[in-house]
Amino acid sequence: MSYPDMPHFVDLCRGCARSIYGNTAPTPEYAERAARLLLGTAAVESAFQARRQNGPMFSWHNIEGAWGLWQMEHGAAYDALAFARNHPAVERRAGEWLFCIPNADLSDFYGLLPSHLMHALAWDRFACLMARLYYLCKPPPIPAMECERAAYWKQHWNTELGSGTAMRYMWTWNCFVEPYIGD
Repeated sequence: MSYPDMPHFVDLCRGCARSIYGNTAPTPEYAERAARLLLGTAAVESAFQARRQNGPMFSWHNIEGAWGLWQMEHGAAYDALAFARNHPAVERRAGEWLFCIPNADLSDFYGLLPSHLMHALAWDRFACLMARLYYLCKPPPIPAMECERAAYWKQHWNTELGSGTAMRYMWTWNCFVEPYIGD
């Protein structure tokens, strides 16, 4: 498959992974791991296309289900925002990266109604940031190997309740991402 926007998504994820971190700036190697996890998550969740979960019970008029290329649900979005709010340095870096201006923050998002927050996830830059913040909430470091990142995604994003599998993650990685970035 040809994805003319894939270089944009690769740059988006790499920029987010380099800019959004906890207490210590990531090494270039670790930032690449985080970027690859973000790319793999978007690949398996939406194939870089669906900005709203598909299905007869999901519409643009309700908040149920998942939103954005990363297919984030509202509980995870609020967890990501709470993490940023409780870590001022992360919040500042997140606001500056999201808006591309110094001293920006995420305060405008904290009071959003769930429906407005979910619609904001249709903005790819915001959705990527939210995915990165959500993964920052998880204590184990992002693994080095792609197959280990597939298991990490399953454990922390899709969870045991989700229908996704690490095998599906690897399949979408190989189809959608690997041809564009290689090893």
